[in-house]
Amino acid sequence: MGRIAICLTSIILIASLLRGPTTLADTPLRISYSPISSKISAPVITSIYQDQSQALWIGTQTGLYRFIGKSFKFFSSSSSQNAGIPNADIRDIFETSNGELFIVTNGSGLLQWNKEDELFYTPDFYTKSRSQFLDKGFTDSKGQIWLYGNSGLTVFDAMTKEPIQWLSESEEIAALEGNLEFRSDGNSNVILTDGRSVLSVDTDSRVIQKIAVSLETEKITSIFVRKTAELVIGTDSGNIYLLDKKTGRAEKRLQLSTTEKPSITGIFAFDSLFLFGTNKGLYVLNSELEVLGRYVSEKTALPHNHITVFSRVRSNVLVGTYQGLAHIGAENFQTFNNRNSGVYDDVMAFAEDSQRNVWVGTYAGLYRFNDNLGKYELFEVQGSIELPDSRVMTMETDKQFLWLGTWDKGIVLLDTRTLELEAVQFADLQKGSITKIYKDHADSIWVASYDRGLWRIQSGSIKHFPELVKYPITDITSEVGQPVLVVSERTIYKMDEETTRFEPLEIEFPKRIVTPTFFTAKIIDSHSILVGTKDHGILVLEKDEHSEKYNSSSFGGSQGVTKASVYSIMKDSNRHYWSSTNNGLYKLGMNGAIVQRYDKTHGLQGDDFNFGAYYSTVDDIFYFGGTKGYTRFDPLSVEANMSAPAIVISGLTITNSLNLNSYQLETLDLINIPSASEVSFEISVLDYSNPGENLFSHKLQGLDQDWIDDGTNNKITYNNIPPGEYTFLAKGANAAGVWNEEGVSLRIRVLPPWYLTYWAYAFYATSAMLLLWLGMRAHRTKVLKEEAERRAEETMLIADSVMDELQETQELQDQIAESASKHNMEMIGVIGELSTLGDSARGESALDSHLSAMRLLETSYYFENGALAANMHDYLNGLIDLLLPDATVDPATISSINLVSKSLISAPVALPLALILYELIDNVFQHAFEPDSAANFVQVSLEIAPSSTDAPDKVEVSIQDDGIGLPVGFDIGTARSRGFSVVNSLCRRLSATVSVSQGHGTHIRLSVPLPHGHA
Repeated sequence: MGRIAICLTSIILIASLLRGPTTLADTPLRISYSPISSKISAPVITSIYQDQSQALWIGTQTGLYRFIGKSFKFFSSSSSQNAGIPNADIRDIFETSNGELFIVTNGSGLLQWNKEDELFYTPDFYTKSRSQFLDKGFTDSKGQIWLYGNSGLTVFDAMTKEPIQWLSESEEIAALEGNLEFRSDGNSNVILTDGRSVLSVDTDSRVIQKIAVSLETEKITSIFVRKTAELVIGTDSGNIYLLDKKTGRAEKRLQLSTTEKPSITGIFAFDSLFLFGTNKGLYVLNSELEVLGRYVSEKTALPHNHITVFSRVRSNVLVGTYQGLAHIGAENFQTFNNRNSGVYDDVMAFAEDSQRNVWVGTYAGLYRFNDNLGKYELFEVQGSIELPDSRVMTMETDKQFLWLGTWDKGIVLLDTRTLELEAVQFADLQKGSITKIYKDHADSIWVASYDRGLWRIQSGSIKHFPELVKYPITDITSEVGQPVLVVSERTIYKMDEETTRFEPLEIEFPKRIVTPTFFTAKIIDSHSILVGTKDHGILVLEKDEHSEKYNSSSFGGSQGVTKASVYSIMKDSNRHYWSSTNNGLYKLGMNGAIVQRYDKTHGLQGDDFNFGAYYSTVDDIFYFGGTKGYTRFDPLSVEANMSAPAIVISGLTITNSLNLNSYQLETLDLINIPSASEVSFEISVLDYSNPGENLFSHKLQGLDQDWIDDGTNNKITYNNIPPGEYTFLAKGANAAGVWNEEGVSLRIRVLPPWYLTYWAYAFYATSAMLLLWLGMRAHRTKVLKEEAERRAEETMLIADSVMDELQETQELQDQIAESASKHNMEMIGVIGELSTLGDSARGESALDSHLSAMRLLETSYYFENGALAANMHDYLNGLIDLLLPDATVDPATISSINLVSKSLISAPVALPLALILYELIDNVFQHAFEPDSAANFVQVSLEIAPSSTDAPDKVEVSIQDDGIGLPVGFDIGTARSRGFSVVNSLCRRLSATVSVSQGHGTHIRLSVPLPHGHA
């Protein structure tokens, strides 16, 4: 009686919450296509197993697949040597408690997995003399390995791996024939059946109990240990029995189908339910073995009706069939489409009438549910007026009438009591493309069109708003006490209650976003609005306190929906937001952070939804439509799986050197990497619901400053990492958006090149000493030879010539020494002059900077025409490299343009000029640019302007940037900062003139006269 009451209560509750169809969609499970199937070429799945490292193994008749996250490897007889299996007909996969993985094959016997080499081999205990044609295998609670094939049953001891002799000699075991099924009861007992008889084998007490079962002509095809003393038995006729091991009494509980008579292929417990796989679909039973529903491929995502195997993978179940894999999980969403309920797949709109019936508008007509037939039917007009356009784009309820907006023929009214259509009384609404019909809190009806603007119907009169004709209107929304908002593709309008006109909102967008396309809006309060956009996710518009302007930003920041096209924003009673997008359905927190992302693997109609196809009933049941039907659910009953998925570094590849797998990486604390190598890391999130949509981010600590978002890319490559020690960090999320924030890490050491190692330095020192010795020896030999030649009379002419050359060299050296002396005096003078500027503490710091500039200039000096001269082009390149890293903005945002002539400038001019350039460019990098500016530039030019008169030639210098400019009224000639004081002092020293102009940035020009004979 209690169970009946519970069932009745559940029925009443479901009926009150989800008024509408009662079909397979109402059963407590969801079935979704597994994306893994697309990677598997062989359709028939024979085995599924997730090992202790959480790698997923899929066995087929033609090979074996090993998945680590989204990456997989295929093993078959035709594969290359490192992925080969002698015979690829996989029958079973199992693993011992210490992590030894085995596969059972029909042709190659038993094979064991080598984790380090990632190869299969025949284990030593399973010699080739044993059967190579196996069908079943598993390991019991004691670690004993049970194998069954064409040579019968063999059980190997867990420790010695020798066959257990007493079982091999058992007459009861030997009498078994045909296909064998065995299950462990979790203790020391193993249950065996060959289809006719059932044995219970106690390996501790060495007792074999034969359980008498009389099933007449039926054959046992599957067994399941429900309790220690109770077995669930499935037969080839679809009958289910409960078998008491102690009494041997088999009680028939039910037959799955009297007409289909399916053969039961497997029994699996999923939470409080039982899954019965058959050759004619999947049956779901409760704990009392009562049928709750049947799933078939014709009406669900089940790939084929012949079920071959079940396996638990995290919170879901993977089901193998004759045509691939499917996911089974707890039902959160109910999806309706043409296959399972008759509704047309392209769903555009919803509305709930006054009788609480939900109507569905589609691209092929209006649908309602027929309770008698148990499916949707296309609405048939009862009166004389026909539906002018079957493409129903939007709907709204007003009393007993349903307002239907069509693609091309305006609006028509449906009386939901008589089911007759009526023409709308306003001629303007009888034509055109209707995009939205909305009833506000004052019971006014608003009608939006694609290209004819907006109308309001109030108290029997209609008003047109011509100011909204410019762009197609996509949404209308309001809240109590708030003005009506109208959303068009390019502008959002707010109604002025006093003038009854709509004024466009002034919105300030982030620099990365040009004016987006708007789809929908949701009012938060009088100062905040959420907006769904095309490709830019959800933006929050917040009104400025001092103006009518709205500032926009991504709702939830980097943790929110930032890239998708958002078609709807609805809020549930728990203050969570729900948004349908082109990338699934998002559940968001109050702050906009993603709580969970749902896609078709969770039971949704698909990943892409239709614009405008969203609705909430009076009971707060949410509806979302797409191109593959629609999904409905109670948002408060959707349980988010927030358990973080496991993540591993599944591979490391070093160019031409090393390739490590996940097992090898786990055993290493530090990995040495040769210099100048290409290093690739492979990250894997071990979630198999939709592995292609798993997300990744990484950071190489010691090189990368911030985390790098990799999206769905799980292969990270670095080239030419500088020598040193680093830690590679990685985080990942499953397709639902649940992140493993703890992540994984791997320490690496990049070795220096051979020529920078200690051995190389020792070689350099030894070589230097040897060269010094050889040089000294060569010098001594040369001296002796020259002495001999000097004494020889016949070499006097050559000696005189050498002396002449030595004399010329000496003269050149004297010139260089004289020029260097003058330059040094010039430098001393400049340094002395600069040291008098500013306080001593800052002066010492600035003097160090000036000395750095002077040292940089020395690398650009040349000796020409008896004097030192500088290449200012080379100097400027070095100066920018020196100053750019200390810029106050990101150096990567600064573009520098060097237009300095490569003509040489005499040292007396070049030295002060170099310091002037130092001060001005340093000032640009330190003060010119805004901190958040994304792009900046500075351009420097220098040309020698020849004089057409007797006046000296001039050096014309220009420094130009696009920064914030100098303060208003700023005079460079009277500036007191140390930098400009240095510039003014050196300009006076050079008799240079300075001019400053401002526009978009600052432009400083210098004109420096050159001494006569400079070139």
